[in-house]
Amino acid sequence: MSGNEFTACTNAVGEGPRELFIVEGISAANAAAVARDPRSQAILAVQGKPMNVERASEREILANEKLRSIVRAIGAWCGDAFDLDSVQYDRVLLLTDGDADGIHASALLLLALDYLMPELIAAGRLEGVRAPLFAIDADQLDEVVYAYSAPHRERLVTKMQEHSMTGIDHDYLKSIAGLNADELARVCLDPDTRVARVLTRTDAATARATLAGFARAAKR
Repeated sequence: MSGNEFTACTNAVGEGPRELFIVEGISAANAAAVARDPRSQAILAVQGKPMNVERASEREILANEKLRSIVRAIGAWCGDAFDLDSVQYDRVLLLTDGDADGIHASALLLLALDYLMPELIAAGRLEGVRAPLFAIDADQLDEVVYAYSAPHRERLVTKMQEHSMTGIDHDYLKSIAGLNADELARVCLDPDTRVARVLTRTDAATARATLAGFARAAKR
């Protein structure tokens, strides 16, 4: 696969559910392409850190190939030409790794989409999928459970210990590509079991303020 590769779903527009997952990098895209429902779920791989639109000119933003690939996949143009009725998917989902780099990438993608097509966000058709950071197993569990932060992991381990579970072990999930297909489908892709929420323009404003605060702190 090459950078920014797109894997389509087979449902035609208007003939079944359609979702577009925007993921970080080729490894994640390969894993998601295997785990997805090929009828309803398309995958777009964006290679490398997304552009920070807050630090770029309009010309730089519109010329950026990563952002252009997203616009092409969504299929409804952008800016003043954006047409919500032409969006090719019921929802667009940002699926990045659960670590700090993944959260940063998700924030940059949110800001980019807020700049390029705020109407998509206002319509409630952009979601963020939360990827797990740890997989926890124990002798008494039928399947692993997932933690989304270090404190979450500690709470789960403590509860297992309180229930006298044995063989408790946990793995750090550096990337969603480290999940097998069944796990990835269950925790990140399946609409019934993934941890996701609708992103709003308020979320974009919060991300903008947070990144600006980090930038100011870095200059001190």
